[in-house]
Parts: sequence; structure tokens; C-alpha cells
Amino acid sequence: MSNPSNPSFLGYVAPAGSGLFGVTPNPGSATVIQTQLASLQPGNLDFVSPPYGGYPELGFSGPYNDLNSGSATIVYLVGTTAVPKYSPPASTPNQSFASGSNEPTESAVWYLVDVATLEIEPRWINSNGSPATTQLIFFTDPAIRYFVITGDRGTVAAVYGQYGANIPVRFNLEIQP
Repeated sequence: MSNPSNPSFLGYVAPAGSGLFGVTPNPGSATVIQTQLASLQPGNLDFVSPPYGGYPELGFSGPYNDLNSGSATIVYLVGTTAVPKYSPPASTPNQSFASGSNEPTESAVWYLVDVATLEIEPRWINSNGSPATTQLIFFTDPAIRYFVITGDRGTVAAVYGQYGANIPVRFNLEIQP
């Protein structure tokens, strides 16, 4: 994972507690996923060893269906079951953050952005079926330190500033032998 405005390496995606994902500097603690690069148009990222309750996919879930400009809505990076490609959020109790609460969830959101760097990004589909402008961010507060996506990073910063800075991040896959 890196910050697009300062492309230094920030760490690896890893479980952060409470069913959410944060960052670790230790590659041995990183979340291991498995995918076919060709399937990332869009595609699921399948866990090799599911970290939370056996949820097989890496996706997003939260209390909101839509991500829009001017809104502080966020959804969290979670383990989940599969939700069909190109579909709006499905209310499902099958995700690691709020298991059993029927949160709007999407899993087939991952796109390969750059073949050379293996950069991937999530793309949320709003409830009306339109793709949302999706910004992947990381909250830096030491007590939180987790990943979310939003439609408006600036509004999220204004509303959730007490949780530390939110920095834009990008994910890159790493090939394992």
C-alpha cells in the first residue's frame, strides 16, 4: 500500500480487529489473497486463509448504499461473501464488520488499474446502478487505523477529523512465488 501523493511504501493490508482491515509493516502478518489478474475487470479478491470467520472475499460494507460527492458516507474494508459483479450493494449479514446486521455490501469491486505495478482499486456501485466516484482512504488515528472508501475525502475529513487524518492510498498486489 502506498500514498499516491508520496509514493513511499506504507505497509501491508492486515486484520485490524473488529472485523476491519488496517496496515502492518510485517509481510508475515499481511492478509494473503489469491486472484487471477485477468479477472479484475471487475473481480473478487479471494482470501487464501480467511482472517475473519471464514469470509472468502475482500470487499466493503457499511450502513450506506451510496457514496457521493459532498457526503461523508463511508464503507469499511471487510471480509465478506460474494456479491455479484456490477450490482448495487446487497444487504447481507455475511460480512466481518457487523455480522448479522444486514449491512449494504459489495465484493466484486476490484479493478486492475496498472499491469506494470499491479495497482488495484475498488469501484463501488451505488443503489441506482451507477458507479460511484470511489476514493480509498486510511484513517491514521492510532486507535483506529483502518481502510474505508468514500465519495468525498474532503467531506469525510471535515466530519470525521477527530479520528486523525485520512490519507488517500492505493493498493498494489505482490506476486508470491
